Amino acid sequence: MTDDKQLIEHWFKIQSKELQRNAQIVTKEQAGIQYHIDKNTPSQFVPRMPRSAFDDENATTPRFTTAPSILGCMIGYSSYRYLDEFINGYAVGTADKKDEYRGGYEISEIDYSYAIKPNKKLISECDRTDELWLVSYSKSTIAYRPKKIGKMFIHQVVFTNKDHVQNSAGICESYVIYLHHESESDLHLTDKLTVPAGYWKITVEWKSPSEPDVHEENQIRVEKISQSEWTKAKVGKAAMLSHIEKPWMSW
Repeated sequence: MTDDKQLIEHWFKIQSKELQRNAQIVTKEQAGIQYHIDKNTPSQFVPRMPRSAFDDENATTPRFTTAPSILGCMIGYSSYRYLDEFINGYAVGTADKKDEYRGGYEISEIDYSYAIKPNKKLISECDRTDELWLVSYSKSTIAYRPKKIGKMFIHQVVFTNKDHVQNSAGICESYVIYLHHESESDLHLTDKLTVPAGYWKITVEWKSPSEPDVHEENQIRVEKISQSEWTKAKVGKAAMLSHIEKPWMSW
C-alpha cells in the first residue's frame, strides 16, 4: 500500500458520514485525465468550499472540482446555463478589465493521483458531468498546480423559454464554441469525442437542454478552423456575448 493511498484512506475515514456513504476514492488510472476551465487560472488551486454551490450540494467537504471532458466542465460551471447570468455578466458580459483573455476561459489539465467521486446525493448533476473532487489529504495535495493547455470562448448562444413566460431567464439550448488547445494528448470534448491540438469551432445542441448530459447523444458538430478564423471570431465576440433571439425575447 503506497503512502498516498494510506493518506487518502485515512482522510476519507475522518470525513462526515454523509461523504463516506455517498462517495468513493478513485485513482487516476480509473478516472483518467481531468480538466478545469477558469477565466483567470491561478498558479495553484487550493481545495475549498464552492462559492456558487447549489442548495442540494454537499456543504462539508472542501474540494477542487474537475471533469474528464470540456462539456462536463461547462455543465458543472453553472453560469453557462441561464440567460440572466449571461446578460448580467457572471460569465462574460462584465469580464474584469484586468482579464487579459476577456470573455473567454482557459483550459487546464490537472495532475493528481487520487480523487473523490461523489454520487447524486452529494451533487445532483454529477452523473451528467462525471465530476470529481480533488481534496487536500497530504502535504503534496494542499494545492494542485494546473497545466494550461488551451483557451475557449462562447461565440453564440441560443435560448429557449419552455414556459413561454415573458422576461423568464430561459434555458441554454445550444451554443457555438471556439476552442484552441496545444495538449500533446487529444482533448476530450465528451467521454467519447476527442479532438487533436489545433483550432476548432464546435456547435453543441443539447438533447435535454434543461438537464444537459455529456453521455446523451447530443448533436455536436466539430469543424477544424484556421488561426485567423479563430482570431476574427474572438475579436468580434469574446468581449461581449451574443445570442440569437427567440420570438419570446422580443415581447
